[in-house]
Amino acid sequence: MKIAILYSSRTGFSKQHAEMLQQKVGGELFDLGKMRKLNQVMGADVLVYIASIMGGRMREFKFIDKNIYDLERPRKIFVGVGLTPPEEQVYLGFKQTNCPFGFENKIKFFLLRGGMRYSELRGVDKLLMKNILKNLSKKEERSPVEEEMYQAIINGADYVNEENLEPIVQEILHPTPFEEVKVEEPKIAEEEKGEDQDA
Repeated sequence: MKIAILYSSRTGFSKQHAEMLQQKVGGELFDLGKMRKLNQVMGADVLVYIASIMGGRMREFKFIDKNIYDLERPRKIFVGVGLTPPEEQVYLGFKQTNCPFGFENKIKFFLLRGGMRYSELRGVDKLLMKNILKNLSKKEERSPVEEEMYQAIINGADYVNEENLEPIVQEILHPTPFEEVKVEEPKIAEEEKGEDQDA
């Protein structure tokens, strides 16, 4: 089985996950920041895309979204790496935001926790995190999740745990069936239908 592990890492946590996953299942690592097309992974049986999340969107998603339609063969697994705990609500939003159109029943999604190295952030990423820190600093009372994020930005944090990769390893080696997601066409209101008929 040929496995391609694509990663995009802002401060190293996604790359760390990718390297640990490679140690467990084998395969070849690809840095998405150095790729112009996905023709290098055309022959893969499994494609794993691991990337840090900022503002709900995985890094290099535009590149993946543009090129994934050329990759019919490989099973596809998307792994987002974020700072906050991967709760159900977070997972659902992540899945919806990072699923290319038409792939609702063709991609398995997972969330992992990465960490925070604030001093290594650059550009928009640092500006966004700076604004989050500013807003959290103004709060008189912070929720447990907010407090954890605040401390992580201030003091740094590393939540990478090799054990958290196990569900992904199992999905690669022993794939599970998809839960079918029906994508419905937008419904037209009765009044709009009448207007169309009258036109």
